[in-house]
Amino acid sequence: MATGIDARAALIAALVAAACQGVPATAPAAATADLEGAPRVSWTAATGGVWSDAGNWSGGAVPGEGDHVVIDLDGSYTVTLDGDARIAGLTLGAARGTQTLVVPRDAIALSSPGTVGPGAVLELAGGRIGGDGDLVVHGRVVWSGGAMTGRGKTRIAAGGRLEIVGDQRKVLSLRHIENAGSMVWHDRGDLMVTFAAQIRNLEGGAFEVASGALLDVYGPAGPAVDNAGTLHVAAAGTTTFETPLTNSGTVEIAAGGLRLPAGYTQTAGVTRLDAALLAAQEILIGGGELVGEGTLEGTVTNAGRIEAIDGEVAFDESLVNQASTGNIVGRDAILRFDPEAEAFTSFRLPTRGAQVRQILGRPGEVWLPESATDMLAVICDPCRFRPGAGAP
Repeated sequence: MATGIDARAALIAALVAAACQGVPATAPAAATADLEGAPRVSWTAATGGVWSDAGNWSGGAVPGEGDHVVIDLDGSYTVTLDGDARIAGLTLGAARGTQTLVVPRDAIALSSPGTVGPGAVLELAGGRIGGDGDLVVHGRVVWSGGAMTGRGKTRIAAGGRLEIVGDQRKVLSLRHIENAGSMVWHDRGDLMVTFAAQIRNLEGGAFEVASGALLDVYGPAGPAVDNAGTLHVAAAGTTTFETPLTNSGTVEIAAGGLRLPAGYTQTAGVTRLDAALLAAQEILIGGGELVGEGTLEGTVTNAGRIEAIDGEVAFDESLVNQASTGNIVGRDAILRFDPEAEAFTSFRLPTRGAQVRQILGRPGEVWLPESATDMLAVICDPCRFRPGAGAP
């Protein structure tokens, strides 16, 4: 009888095989073909229609493998792919109206670059986008099912948008997504990354995760998610990336939590917690800072700066603070380190906006002058004075 693990492996293998249909097993010997000189075949049906109808195309023939497909007729209409299409390139988008290309089950393979214009929409709803050509998105891609495959990149330009929606599983195989615009992952449909595919959120890019879903991995995976822009996690539940995550930009965990079994590495930038969880087998703050309020679960190595703001940063497992570069501070909170227990205790301060320095007090007390508020906070056990009764 097959185990749950066997069944999952079989399911993943089937998904990967389906996603990679039509993708060559070896890299091409030369660069992709230049679009210059490729015959242009244009869409002519103002009311929309299906791809396979020869009457919808200039010249009265369905585009072939060497053709550059142009869907730039003004107006609002939908073109539906109803069979596999291998084409040299794609231009989707006109000066007026909204042109929508829907890929519900079959595949488009690009041998050279394609573009989705500012007023256009590409709906990947169960089919595949693949090939060696890059797809540059200035408009919208709505990904509700199916796969992005091949050795080309899906590049979200500034002003472009990729929406990952729906409950179906999606597959990213070989292909890289580079986002300089906006990516939004809603709903609970999982995303599987396989065969060294990557998601790179570039400087200036915004990647919002509001799904509490799973980014799964199958096969070899390097740093499959790299963030140099802003990654904002605000799901009600816990979001899990089973791929490594590297950060040199801004990671904001504003609700729920982010689990990273393969590890989290920050080389620069900032990680912000807002009463949230960051969990990883290893959390490496190699540069930049981690600030806010929440819980770090896993082995934390700090060579940057960890700062508690308006609350506490709790360490559920162990912390290695590199003395030469690591800095742990509190703002509106104090972190006290017990060298015998190798643990931190966090004390939240009653006054917002306090900037504190720890000073010596009486035995059993720590006196904390709040330089920004001209007040004195005292941590004591037992306390020998009442708050508001004057100096201790």
